[in-house]
Amino acid sequence: MHAARRFRELLAAPGPIVAPGVYDCVSAKVVERAGFDAAFVSGAAVTASVLGYPDVGLQTMPEILGQVRNMARTVDIPLIVDIDQSVPARVTVQLRQVAALLADEPGVAAACSIALMGNEPSVRVVRDKIGAEVNRRIRAALGSGAWPEVAHALELGFFGALVQAGCGFSTYREIADELESFVHLVLGGAHP
Repeated sequence: MHAARRFRELLAAPGPIVAPGVYDCVSAKVVERAGFDAAFVSGAAVTASVLGYPDVGLQTMPEILGQVRNMARTVDIPLIVDIDQSVPARVTVQLRQVAALLADEPGVAAACSIALMGNEPSVRVVRDKIGAEVNRRIRAALGSGAWPEVAHALELGFFGALVQAGCGFSTYREIADELESFVHLVLGGAHP
């Protein structure tokens, strides 16, 4: 039976689908031979098994999909595949959103610059809120288990870029465009 048809049948059946995680052809065969009806594949697991490193953008989507195709050819059970953006891509998206907001809203950008560069107690609350939001976005994009030092380095670089734009050395639009290279340098991934 075709795997897609079998998967539709599993979805229609009552009860949960138990799908152990697999990362290569051998693990997929082991799950199939153990009698499971499906297997789960994550891009992070494939990357870790092929390169021995966490998913920091070292493997491209086509490379991961190639591994998944190989697994699909070796087993008859359906594969539930979750290949999301790499960590550098997720971090870049989050930081670009903040920079783009500032580029599109000059009033917010001016207030942000004053809050980031000012010493006055009245702007401390705003500065703390900006910092907390950027920290939240970076940590969410990095995922659990990320080193605090990595999040801190990304924050330092991003706030440095905001100050640079606030001082007129760059525009907020320019820093939004340059963030991808910066994120890849910090996270050690291959540059896109």
